[in-house]
Amino acid sequence: MKRDEVFKFLEINLGLVICSIGISCFFWPTGFITGGASGLSILLEQLIPKISNVVFLYIINISLLVISLPILGKNYFLKTLYATLMLPTFVALAEFIIKATGLYDTLAGLESWLIVCFGAVIMGVGQGMSLRANGSTGGLDVIGSIAFKCLHLPYSISNSVINGLIIIAGMIVTGLEKGLMAVVFMVLVGFILDTVVFGGVGKRAVFIKSDKTEEVRNMITSLLHRGCTIINCEGGYYHIEGQMLICVCLAKEYVMLRGLLDQIDPNAFTFMTKASEVRGFGFSKDVLKRKEEIQALKEEENDFK
Repeated sequence: MKRDEVFKFLEINLGLVICSIGISCFFWPTGFITGGASGLSILLEQLIPKISNVVFLYIINISLLVISLPILGKNYFLKTLYATLMLPTFVALAEFIIKATGLYDTLAGLESWLIVCFGAVIMGVGQGMSLRANGSTGGLDVIGSIAFKCLHLPYSISNSVINGLIIIAGMIVTGLEKGLMAVVFMVLVGFILDTVVFGGVGKRAVFIKSDKTEEVRNMITSLLHRGCTIINCEGGYYHIEGQMLICVCLAKEYVMLRGLLDQIDPNAFTFMTKASEVRGFGFSKDVLKRKEEIQALKEEENDFK
């Protein structure tokens, strides 16, 4: 195993451990229902008290992983398998330590704002570290991946719908106050996650030099639903001519782009910079107007041909 792979593996494990601490310290003792598989496991445990949170977390993660195998393939299955099994294990171990030290009852009495603030920081950092190392925390992310492949539905939409349904259900069970605090928690986690993975929210300009330009272009336009610019270029060392793609996307879309690019061309030369100001089609409010203009230009081009 290469040195970089070792560091990535360690970072994924550290991220999972941090997430397990957040779940076992702030959510399970208080019954605070947020999104994700951990929130769903708390909800199910309150509805069926005879089964513990850990068991529900194992059931949810393993069930979704088995479903993903025929749909998302062997590579995704193997990539997600480790996190799917280890996160509940780390959570169970952390919960055992907390109960053994007598901190469980103390944590159960924390106020909602403390749970939201500290829980969001810990979960955001943990998930961010795993994603930054090209890892996964498993769970309901599998549903987002299935929706993306089968329906071409962006992760942001599918995850928002799933987490929203869990929070609404939790609001019915635990009350309005905890439900509203869960919404604040999800917003804070998203902000911290973007900060850890991307260095902040905003737009990113991605430059890609690949021998599979057309495949990469199709991926950007059909899966990410983003435009790109193709520039003819020449390497300065061997003077080999080729093409470079430039794509501007949201910061949270960059991880998706990077993962898809690794599947198409792992040897592609890529670098990403922050885009300080982005205007125009896809980013401005006059999107529909711009679409009409492009369609008119295409019709004129066809008439000319």
